Amino acid sequence: MILEACERDGIAETVSRLIGMFAMAIYDRETGELHLVRDRLGIKPRFILPAWRHAALRLRAEGLRAHPAFAGTVDRDALAAYLRFAYVPAPMSIWQGVENSTPAPS
Repeated sequence: MILEACERDGIAETVSRLIGMFAMAIYDRETGELHLVRDRLGIKPRFILPAWRHAALRLRAEGLRAHPAFAGTVDRDALAAYLRFAYVPAPMSIWQGVENSTPAPS
């Protein structure tokens, strides 16, 4: 349903009408563009694991464990930031080599 609306009305128009908590990736085959979208409040996080020749996108960091490029090593700087601020500031994540595109809490 959402993909049909994106094709009919465009991604920006469709996303502007969505209500609730969501995050998704939409790939446009015609333009070759990948759109990463989420709810206006940014509640749903996005974790990106850059890897050789491709990237893995997950909404929960735990979902990256199945990816072969995921080492599972804790980022010591991110851990220090968490202990200091009670959150890990983007683009850091608790895992080394994983980017968090979620904005910091305000």
